Amino acid sequence: MNAIKRQTALNCLNKMEVIESEGGESAYALVENNEDNRKLLKEAGIPLETALRYGDNETFCIIALACGESYANWYDGTKLYYYSKPQFKVCLHKKGAHTLERKDGYWTLNGEEIDQEHAISELVEAVQDLGYWCQVAKDVLSKEDFEMVQEAYAYEES
Repeated sequence: MNAIKRQTALNCLNKMEVIESEGGESAYALVENNEDNRKLLKEAGIPLETALRYGDNETFCIIALACGESYANWYDGTKLYYYSKPQFKVCLHKKGAHTLERKDGYWTLNGEEIDQEHAISELVEAVQDLGYWCQVAKDVLSKEDFEMVQEAYAYEES
């Protein structure tokens, strides 16, 4: 499912007034099966028949619907969300461009959406900067000091 369709569905489901809910392991959030909510379902591209699989002619559960149809994977007690792990995340270590991330088909730089061309140019620039600074370190440090820096940089605690 693409991110735009998912977000449209979540926006519509989150507009519905919850009339009864419960948290915990058996969480549910019931909304009325009324004209306004059917209109929101239609706006979201969710057939009424699909919603009725998660309820009846009077109510349906938006948590079950959203999770069952892969629109959401989290409910905070008031709102449905879809969280996914980043497909790509890198710290660029440069001024004005710290974290570059690709998630659900979208690129973000420091949390703001950018296009793919911009993302690639940021990566290229970061790699060029890294190459420059590695060469500078190699040129100004003794061989032992440079090897110590490389060893320290590669060290990871387990």
